[in-house]
Amino acid sequence: MSAAMPSRDEFRRTALPNGLRVVTMRRPEAPLAGIKLFFNVGSRHDGDHPGIAHFLEHVLLSTAGSNAAQTVYDTVEGLGGELNAATTREYTVLQAVVLAPHAEAMVNLFADLLEPGPIDPVAVDRERRIIHEEILLQNDSSQIIWDLFLHALWDGHPLAQPILGTWEIIAALSTDALADHRRYYQAADRMVLAAAGGVDHEALVRIAASRFGDVPPGPSLAMPAFHLVPPRTALEERETQLTHLVLGVEGVAMPDPRRYALRLLDIVLGRGASSRLHRALRSERGLVYAVSSLAMSYADRGYFAVSTSCAPEQARTVSGVIVEELDRIRQDGVSDAELARAKMIYEGSLARNFETVLSVASIVGIEELLYRIEPFPESVARIRGVRPEEVRRVAAEMFLPERVAVAAVGRQLSDVTSSA
Repeated sequence: MSAAMPSRDEFRRTALPNGLRVVTMRRPEAPLAGIKLFFNVGSRHDGDHPGIAHFLEHVLLSTAGSNAAQTVYDTVEGLGGELNAATTREYTVLQAVVLAPHAEAMVNLFADLLEPGPIDPVAVDRERRIIHEEILLQNDSSQIIWDLFLHALWDGHPLAQPILGTWEIIAALSTDALADHRRYYQAADRMVLAAAGGVDHEALVRIAASRFGDVPPGPSLAMPAFHLVPPRTALEERETQLTHLVLGVEGVAMPDPRRYALRLLDIVLGRGASSRLHRALRSERGLVYAVSSLAMSYADRGYFAVSTSCAPEQARTVSGVIVEELDRIRQDGVSDAELARAKMIYEGSLARNFETVLSVASIVGIEELLYRIEPFPESVARIRGVRPEEVRRVAAEMFLPERVAVAAVGRQLSDVTSSA
């Protein structure tokens, strides 16, 4: 992800002495403000308790507001806003969109949620039940396949742990364990306050300094060495109407310069109705309703994957077509016309990503947290400068048949393994 910065926007960045960073994108005419508080703590840091970061996110938002009869949701909605939170494999974020005059109140509210103190056991039990329902819902949906795919690709790596954890682990987690894990969030150098819209940078910096200025930096969250094992095939037989498929390979980390060529390969292969895979699987053969690819980069590694769903009896053909398209682009690369089109699509997607203040806050916040913020002209220049031979070289390096990991959920899965 790279930050587009239209000329009407004013970007500013301030790092507090303790390492906390405040990044803002001011839009003077915007009636709304998007506020996000990021923590560089995700499911990859769960250790022996997969799912604990996500559990703690739930507990944080179950805290009462300034009026004990109100929840934080009541408070935010009373300011004309919406509140949410998310846990990913690499970070946790508290987020809200409110009317612009209330932006500073939101930062204070987030700070209130993080105040040290006992964790309410009633809230823990309530959120435990809610997470149980969330786990059941995911297990009944196609989303389970992504955990299966990362298990096939990165067996043993912390990034392959399920974000929600398992019910056995969630059921056994104690209030003390949650309180102990919360210390990872009380590290200033792992925090980024990002805001966009009708916001005042200096005012937000003052509040951040007042509420978080005494938070110390924390110990480094080390990324253990990981030796990539040969990719595997991970299958889960279920009585589903459709077979869900993901095929993918090891990709690149955020700092890797090959990320830009891989991003263009992503567009050519599986982004939109003009992509190769959409034409091959839907337009020409009518085998699937939808197919897409994803180039995902984390701080230290990444993956490239293709996902789709199809009738069980077509799974072998569909997975075979995906492998053929990966091999074709590996051997032949992309045409000048395809590359030019992909660059235009990429540039347009950057502009669309800046349509809402919350998405702007997401982009600058994530980039600041995990790597660095890249200005719009620099990002576009990098993409425009990618040459066809770079794209072909990256495809030749990554899309080797022996590097492909396969995950499938559904019926008649023996057909999948015989073609991929």
